[in-house]
Amino acid sequence: MDSLLLIADEVGLSSTALYMHFADKAEILHEICREAFEALTAANAAIIAEPGPPEVRLRRMMQAYVDFGFANPNAYRLVYLTRPVEAREGAQSAAQEVGIGLFRAFEDVVREAEADGRLNGEAAATAPSAASWWRSARA
Repeated sequence: MDSLLLIADEVGLSSTALYMHFADKAEILHEICREAFEALTAANAAIIAEPGPPEVRLRRMMQAYVDFGFANPNAYRLVYLTRPVEAREGAQSAAQEVGIGLFRAFEDVVREAEADGRLNGEAAATAPSAASWWRSARA
């Protein structure tokens, strides 16, 4: 079945009706990804605002990311596991626009943990540590 038909079925519209709201498939895919990333961004913002040690918030952020993947498997697959030609601009632009904010927020909490002396050894190199932890949460 065509992926556009699956999208239309998921939102309860015909594929023709989708094109009344979006210019093309890339725009549809971009919107799906943008909304999913915004939900994850909101969850992370709530976690970051919580009191407590940064390493606890880091664990909660990673758990929220995993939970997001299970709760939004189609958006997750679209952004991270598939790269069809039609999705390149739609999914990748959403990932770049909103995803970088997610990474920066995660990186900020890693820096906070480092400033508090909670990291040692190799983990003390903030950017590589944040990138490594981010990748491990996505695996």
